[in-house]
Amino acid sequence: MKGLGRLLFFFLLLGLLAGLVFPLIFEQLLTIEETKAQKRAEATLKRAVQWYLINNGPPDHTMNTEEVKQALIPHYLNQWPGRLPIYCSIDPSGNIHIYSEGYHPNETWLRKIMKRWFGDSND
Repeated sequence: MKGLGRLLFFFLLLGLLAGLVFPLIFEQLLTIEETKAQKRAEATLKRAVQWYLINNGPPDHTMNTEEVKQALIPHYLNQWPGRLPIYCSIDPSGNIHIYSEGYHPNETWLRKIMKRWFGDSND
């Protein structure tokens, strides 16, 4: 009887672990292509901004996303890349800041579980 209780407890823990970890693994596997495409779009934007800086020099003020769009389209880009919104700023020293909305590459699996169960704490 004692061994049966341990076996049931083991299967309970295994089921709980599988219920937490497997959905995250499958979600990551399904979003790999989307993540790659978004990273390619960010790289395309970065190259366009670098060409802009080579040809025009750094701006005299920090350019936000809308100003960067006006400067790059149609001279360096046909359209603004990416499926998710990409934000870009260029500061006067020529530093380029590019990030996508809703993309957090360094988010841990535990944080993802907490967000799934309890929602985002930033809301």
